[in-house]
Amino acid sequence: MINDYEQRVEDMASRLPILQAKFEDLRSASVQNQIDLRSDLASKVSSAVDALTKLAQLICGQPERFSPHPEIEITMKELNSSWKETNKAAKNLLDNINNNYINIADFNNVSLGRWYNQAVNLQAALRAAQKSTKKEYRIEKSIQLSLFQARRDAESHVHSLQQTLDEAQSEYDSLDQNVYCYRSINTNIVLNKLALNPTIRRMTLQRFEHAMAICTFDLSDAKNAVQTAIEQGSATEQRLREQESTVREINNLVTMQADLVSQGSSLLTDCSDLMGSVEHAEDEISCIKIHHFRAWQLINRLSDRSESAEFALSKAACASCILMVIDTILDDHTLTARLTEMVQHFANYDDSEGCIRGIITGDYPNGLLAGVQRELELIQDRCLVSDTVSPTCERQDTKSPAFVPLKLFPTILPSPTRPMLADASIDLWGKDKNRSFNVRRFSASSIKRIIIRPSFK
Repeated sequence: MINDYEQRVEDMASRLPILQAKFEDLRSASVQNQIDLRSDLASKVSSAVDALTKLAQLICGQPERFSPHPEIEITMKELNSSWKETNKAAKNLLDNINNNYINIADFNNVSLGRWYNQAVNLQAALRAAQKSTKKEYRIEKSIQLSLFQARRDAESHVHSLQQTLDEAQSEYDSLDQNVYCYRSINTNIVLNKLALNPTIRRMTLQRFEHAMAICTFDLSDAKNAVQTAIEQGSATEQRLREQESTVREINNLVTMQADLVSQGSSLLTDCSDLMGSVEHAEDEISCIKIHHFRAWQLINRLSDRSESAEFALSKAACASCILMVIDTILDDHTLTARLTEMVQHFANYDDSEGCIRGIITGDYPNGLLAGVQRELELIQDRCLVSDTVSPTCERQDTKSPAFVPLKLFPTILPSPTRPMLADASIDLWGKDKNRSFNVRRFSASSIKRIIIRPSFK
């Protein structure tokens, strides 16, 4: 039995390093892939914002209605292409994170999960065997003590019988030497010398011989009992030595298995933490992808309509498109300075009629430009507060196996106080004299992505 348990513990121990190495590979791949793909996404976002900035600068010098010249057309194509690439980069990153999550979940639920269940079951079996072995050892120990006492009793009985036999033999020898007084083995009769005659003497000797024969027989049985107790005691001692060895071995196996279960539990915790980090990244990048897709839709719509425009483009329509793109992506704090500069450029170079300042939407009835400026100011204020508070905040343990550098650039999530643009109807020809643009918004909850993952059993 102990050999079977030993083999099973060795098998569990040999499989654990393989699982640990697999986990490290999954974690390293997840981290490195995110770093590479996030860097690619950040680069493409930067290029897209560059093109957006260039278009903003170009239209500021145009009249309220203008025919797009070649530079604007080229810039619009670059803008459309760059935001399309940005959307692809976000999709690639999200797909990679989803695949990483599936791989990690599969490892957690199948490979590691099965190993851990087997390890826990083996630990329970070892503890039961340990309890049973210790119980058997205690029983054998009790038997040994009983046999030891029986041996002592038998030896005492042998000593008593031997003493009685020796006394009888002495009395017998005395009678044989014409000693007239003796003490009988079975009675305390004192015989008088005058009472003795040959017949009585012969009968007395026969009684002694009979009693001595019985005592000799009892002594032989007692000696056999002593020998039996000695042999049984020796066998019990041998079993005790074997059981002591078994107890030591199974105690060692229980200790080893407990350590394996502890390592497996720690690995499960690390894997769960990694899954949580990857799931957080899924939510983050899913939201980023939605933002970038909306920005690309706005740019693509502007680009398509500018190519098919039969009349001059509307400066207000172009500016409103750019401002709505800014409003869509302004939660990316790495872009705050550049977006603020772009919006300020609109404010500084608006014409005397307030063509850009006069743009209003359902969400910004006081002006789209002023509203976006206000949102950027709020973001800057939150960043200042965050910078002030962060030194006293608890920092994440970067040495933890669950740590994944998700903050390659700040999280792009919808502000809890600001709804996100979903769609817009833009008058590219400036036919809407009030420059009022129909904008529908949706909340953060309405954009939550639902991922159906396989169930691993």
